[in-house]
Amino acid sequence: MSTNKQFDQTQYQAHVHEFLGSTMIATSETEMGLGHNHRFAGVTGQAKPSCNGHVHVMNTNTDFFRGHFHMIEIITGEAVPIYDENNVHIGHVHAVTGATSVEDLHSHVFIVATLIQNPIG
Repeated sequence: MSTNKQFDQTQYQAHVHEFLGSTMIATSETEMGLGHNHRFAGVTGQAKPSCNGHVHVMNTNTDFFRGHFHMIEIITGEAVPIYDENNVHIGHVHAVTGATSVEDLHSHVFIVATLIQNPIG
């Protein structure tokens, strides 16, 4: 019988959020004025304590367009409470605004909100 306790991740994980979005349109020098955008999706990192509650790290790549993609690594805003039609608190989301990495001589701005945590209860 082993005396080593198995690491229990459930006692350390608070929660994460799914996210999905699209970047704003940008134009690279190779496109001659024809703009494009990218899509992205993923799951945030675990909750990290902050001054007014908690935040999450979002880290993902966009989809490809004409041989390039962009990286996104950003910290979300604080939790925004969500209430149902009876004013019962049902969870929270996080707002995020930022810019992608520079690739092919351009970057993209994005504005997105995470999905609600634990959507099935």
